[in-house]
Amino acid sequence: MEVLLLFCHGSFSMEVNGFCLKIFYSNLRGGITHERTGYNNPDANAFIERWFRTLKEEAVWLNEYRTFDEAKQDIERYIRFYNTERLHSALGYRSPAEYRAYLARQAAA
Repeated sequence: MEVLLLFCHGSFSMEVNGFCLKIFYSNLRGGITHERTGYNNPDANAFIERWFRTLKEEAVWLNEYRTFDEAKQDIERYIRFYNTERLHSALGYRSPAEYRAYLARQAAA
């Protein structure tokens, strides 16, 4: 099952929030679960903010999208890359997918 992560922050412009909502609503039938962080949970928000910054630095800011579909496809491609190929120092230089497999092997042992 492929999971699409989408974080929309309230401080963005209306255009970006509209963009996020279009992706959100276009994928609702795909089983997306919406999760909000509360104002009293700054740690959770920090992780989301950092992830969004990485997305922008490594994908969005490097492109000039001509259409919504072009942006959507590129962001979905980046999310797949981020979860399956990009190495994360906090995960022992594994991708999130590799780290999940590692944890499953540890639990089974």
